[in-house]
Amino acid sequence: MTDNLLPLILRPTESLRSADNGCGPIITKMVVGALDCTRHALAELYYRRGCDHIVACNYSDALTDFQEVIRLNPSIMGAYYNRGICHQYKCHYTAAIADYSEAIRLNPHYSKTYLLRGLARQLAPFTDLGRAVVAILKGKLQRQNDSEAVEDFTVAIRLDPLCVEAYYERGELLRLKKEYDKAIADYSEVIQLNPRIADAHYRRGICYHNKCNYSVAIADYTEAILLNPDDSEMYFQRGLARCLESFSDNANAVLAITLGKFKREYENKAIEDFTEAIQLDPLRCDAYYERGELHCRKGNRDKAIEDFSEAIRLNPENDLAYAKRGNTYCERGEYTKAIADFCQAINLDPSHAYYYRDRADAHLQIGDYDNAIADLGETIRLLPDDCFAFRARAEIFQQKGDYNKAIADYTEAIRLDPAENEDARDLIQGCERLAGNNKANNT
Repeated sequence: MTDNLLPLILRPTESLRSADNGCGPIITKMVVGALDCTRHALAELYYRRGCDHIVACNYSDALTDFQEVIRLNPSIMGAYYNRGICHQYKCHYTAAIADYSEAIRLNPHYSKTYLLRGLARQLAPFTDLGRAVVAILKGKLQRQNDSEAVEDFTVAIRLDPLCVEAYYERGELLRLKKEYDKAIADYSEVIQLNPRIADAHYRRGICYHNKCNYSVAIADYTEAILLNPDDSEMYFQRGLARCLESFSDNANAVLAITLGKFKREYENKAIEDFTEAIQLDPLRCDAYYERGELHCRKGNRDKAIEDFSEAIRLNPENDLAYAKRGNTYCERGEYTKAIADFCQAINLDPSHAYYYRDRADAHLQIGDYDNAIADLGETIRLLPDDCFAFRARAEIFQQKGDYNKAIADYTEAIRLDPAENEDARDLIQGCERLAGNNKANNT
């Protein structure tokens, strides 16, 4: 929200120009006074030119001018303040923080200095610490800087209760720290002070979204979209909230058919949102993926495959899109294509247990029991508590006549989930009889 620092430049004021403690009367009385006035006048010229350089984006020249101001008169608070802005524009956040701190020492009552120091502290870990050797150390310093930034924004608000930027930036930090209630309070204050700030509605919507209060999140996203209808991310997030809304707010509907009606309504609106996000940003692979998910849920498999394919084209590293397209091919009975997609998903993420389980099901559908058993074995290795995988592998072993292995897997499935595998005891007995018959025939 405060990316543009130009409105925050501290221009020469009467107080700055009178920093010589009354040079006008003195200049006519003594040479020292004249020299003091000359130094002050020269400092003011450098100061003015430094401000003009900032406006013209000549930050290096502005830095030189403000350094000269400080050399001529180190008590001018605005010189440190504006030099801090130059450092901030050049992404020299540590230097900016030092200048803002000196400006605060000279004048602890100017709210904008705390605002800018808070912003610099917020950004510092992403640049000055970018070469930190240990990532955990960077994370620790990040949290420290965030806490200091929150303190700065809080002081800025105390000095200027109408400082919209300070409420917004503090809300951002609190949101990132997952302190959603506090963040909502700050965004609400921003909205009260200026209801036309779309990002405040949008960010507050994200907080409600993360608190699973989807209906309120949707209302905030909608208001944000009214204020800024060209932001694809707002449509995308509202689409996600609408997807989740159909599973939460209506979970206690009395009639299932009514729930189904509302569900379809939310899904259709979510599809509209993802479509709008795509129109505004045709490279949004996430919007294609989410829209594909909804088409799947509605049974529109052809449209789902088109969307998953586009998501893959835009991001060939998207393992989820391959897996979902594979599932959709399975639903259409195109098991060879499904297996190819599951293989690609596994290549991209070999640690995802369910990709192996889904590929096992596709292998099973075409009678490839050995590969199905191998994939279920990998599923179990990655997810040892997956009773479904044990049950599925037991059934395959039983079909192959490997009854002892089937008995072992049925037994494990019962141990993991007795309620879902009540019939497995009967199946074990059947396998034991068949295993006994085989043993008798072999003797």
